[in-house]
Amino acid sequence: MVKKISAVFLALMIGATSIFAQDAQLRSVPSGQKMKIKGVVVAKDDANTFVVRDSTGVDTRVVVSPNASVKSNGGFFGGGTRYTGTTIVRGLNLTVEGNGDSSGSLAATKVRFDKDNLEVAQSIDARVTPAEERLTVAEQNAQRVSGQIDELMAISNAARGGAKAAQDTADAAVAGVNATNARIGALDEYVVQSTATVNFKVGSAVLSPEAKASLTRLLMQPARLRVIRSKLPVLHRQTVARR
Repeated sequence: MVKKISAVFLALMIGATSIFAQDAQLRSVPSGQKMKIKGVVVAKDDANTFVVRDSTGVDTRVVVSPNASVKSNGGFFGGGTRYTGTTIVRGLNLTVEGNGDSSGSLAATKVRFDKDNLEVAQSIDARVTPAEERLTVAEQNAQRVSGQIDELMAISNAARGGAKAAQDTADAAVAGVNATNARIGALDEYVVQSTATVNFKVGSAVLSPEAKASLTRLLMQPARLRVIRSKLPVLHRQTVARR
């Protein structure tokens, strides 16, 4: 019963420490300083490096050297069972003694823990680690799919932008053609600004002095268009236009 409760507790602890491991403060141990830490392993950096969180919530990176004493508690005269640093897993409660190294980590010379606690931690870690690996693969696949979706969206937006630019160019070309057609169509449109009547004698096309004077006055006006009417007994008319 105690082992079952301990297993549940360690499982919850491993899950919690996995979520909040990055939020804890990491202690920097001064080089050469002797230190003893009691806590739970919350992360494994490699086979012989792990992170211990103490009761105050502060993390310490521990490096187990090849000549370190890693043993379980108990046995005759406190002998216990010897282990290597690779045996240590997340969720294991232990006590570490050592000195600070040049990187701020604790170089362990002595590691102690309960054997029963180790067995429970190893059992839980064997189940948690594969689940985390599958979760990591799923996250990577999700990120890859998300990147592909973003790429497709970018291509789609670029295509829509290109189509809009082509449509704008076509609309501008049509507008230019329409404007040109409008100018061409307006060439024969004019507005009469002023008129003058010129009388000819019967059977004569010679202008009289009065007619010449009337035409001169008409031509001197700043009008864009002038119309000259001729009154003949045969109702013959001439129109003179000046643009």
